[in-house]
Amino acid sequence: MFTDPDTYRIDRPDVANILSFGFGRHFCLGASLARLEARVVLEELVRSVADYDVDGAGTSRVHSINVRGLATLPTTVVPR
Repeated sequence: MFTDPDTYRIDRPDVANILSFGFGRHFCLGASLARLEARVVLEELVRSVADYDVDGAGTSRVHSINVRGLATLPTTVVPR
């Protein structure tokens, strides 16, 4: 769909057609739960963490055909 699919761009046009959770009869049944969980986690993180630092050199990606993301994300947090 996009000319540079591996680049994260928050201002990407036409994001309404992204198929992250599928479409039509293939729509993920857990999509609403996943969005709710993400919202709760982010609200709690903002509420309880004053500052954080990510060790970019220590990160590693998941190597899987069906999962995209990080296997490790070393992070130091400063609680409120």
